[in-house]
Amino acid sequence: MKINFDTQTLEINPSGENYIAVLDGKKILVEIVRVDAAQGRMDLRFTELSESAPVRESVSKSVYVSSDMAKRWVTINGHTLMLTKTSGAKQGVRHDHAGD
Repeated sequence: MKINFDTQTLEINPSGENYIAVLDGKKILVEIVRVDAAQGRMDLRFTELSESAPVRESVSKSVYVSSDMAKRWVTINGHTLMLTKTSGAKQGVRHDHAGD
């Protein structure tokens, strides 16, 4: 999945049970810590995978997800993105920014 925000690009790809996000060239490990499907909430841990940093720091965030068929709305830090699965793609996702 690749998302463009004005001058920034975010690409997210599966990596085992986790995901690797690349934001403007920075690799970030995204781990799913907990899922509460009834509340539409996911607790995630983000760790920058910088080879130059001797210590890797992690940040935990909660995101809220709702869906309607192929559309997914993801809210993190008060910002909502609408993600749409592309037709015929098993893992491909197209994004539309839903607003800030």
